[in-house]
Amino acid sequence: MAPANAHYAIGLFFWNAGRLLGVIVIMRSAMQGPLLDRKRNDCGNFTRNFQTALGRLRLSEREHTVRVALEQFMRRVSITNLRFQRNRIVAAAPGA
Repeated sequence: MAPANAHYAIGLFFWNAGRLLGVIVIMRSAMQGPLLDRKRNDCGNFTRNFQTALGRLRLSEREHTVRVALEQFMRRVSITNLRFQRNRIVAAAPGA
């Protein structure tokens, strides 16, 4: 996406453990002028909201990964070979 007449820009980069999670870039034209200090402070408030949203996405991604792994496991193992305890699979019969 090419900027249209953008003379000013600010970028917010979100990292976790050396991995880039996302970037938000705010561009302004010459007519709009540079970001004022109070607007930059607003970007800081937005940063916290974005970090919360990223945390929720990570949780959703983790839940999806666990669900897919369980579905793949259940396809390979017959239900008669499983032993459950308190709604958890605790063992599979040998050869399962």
